[in-house]
Amino acid sequence: MLFAGVDKKDAQRLKKFLDKHGLIAHEYPVFSEDSKVFFPVINNFSDDTFELEFVEKELPKKTTKSFSELVKDRFGDVPVRKSFDILGKIAVLEIPKELDKHAHEIGELFLKAYPHVETVVKKVGAHEGEFRVQKFEVIAGMPNFEAEYVENGCRFRLDISKMYFSPRLGSERLRIAKQVKPDEKVLAMFSGYSPYPITILKHSKPCCVYAIELNPDAHKYALLNKEINHIGDELKLINGDVVVEVPKLVDSVGLFDRILMPLPKTGNSFLKTAFSAVKDKGIIHFYYFLKEEDIPNKGWEIISKEAEKSNVSVERISHTVCGQVGKRLYRVCFDFRVLK
Repeated sequence: MLFAGVDKKDAQRLKKFLDKHGLIAHEYPVFSEDSKVFFPVINNFSDDTFELEFVEKELPKKTTKSFSELVKDRFGDVPVRKSFDILGKIAVLEIPKELDKHAHEIGELFLKAYPHVETVVKKVGAHEGEFRVQKFEVIAGMPNFEAEYVENGCRFRLDISKMYFSPRLGSERLRIAKQVKPDEKVLAMFSGYSPYPITILKHSKPCCVYAIELNPDAHKYALLNKEINHIGDELKLINGDVVVEVPKLVDSVGLFDRILMPLPKTGNSFLKTAFSAVKDKGIIHFYYFLKEEDIPNKGWEIISKEAEKSNVSVERISHTVCGQVGKRLYRVCFDFRVLK
């Protein structure tokens, strides 16, 4: 089989060129070697904009076996996690330490099982830093961290190496969006690349949504996603610290009917700010990480204590477990009404 190769930095551009001219042999896999990425092509071609290398290589056609079947065939019964995330053409895997030396091969097996995926990355360490960014390493396919995916009828673009993301919260974002009533004024704190605000504006009719995000890279993608989804002036995007920006908003536009707080690790330290910005009988959606045995009591205790410090009271509406994030550790959303 004939393969056309280019330096990794030009791989994405060559892929687009081959797609446009119908030159890719889709039944065969893409592979990388040293600093180059090789695409299966139907025939030889030339183009002065690329420094091409053509090689003949005998590779089997793409398999229809599942990823877990391929891994089992190659490694036997090994503890490779069956759960993974796919964002458009990027797949995110967790590779156990004992198989780390086989990460590249595992990534190649994933590409065989999911032909539409072009990049496979593995998680390296935990979320860290002020912006809770996850480190990744490309283990197969094209070197690319910019993903584009569709969720709840919305299209989102983001750089997974520069901002926090969680594609498993799609149903939760829709749950919140469907609660928003017509003409509500909504505040989304820690809004990231704006999945919550855009989902809300696509599925409900608030008068406006104000979104505040500290990470400048996430804010840049939020501006792009606003444009991609044809959102107008009803979405106000602010790059800044919620502690600084929220009081300014209250002074300029008044209190909010609904506030979202999707920062589950340290969100409790910002409840005071949220209480100061919500209307009487307004609603707050507060996210927090809790151990299984602490759901929901510890969450309500934290909320009640902070409410008491701010001289307000809360009326419980519901709590929703939004997914497991560790061993017996869960993300929980608490929906409650604030009484002033």
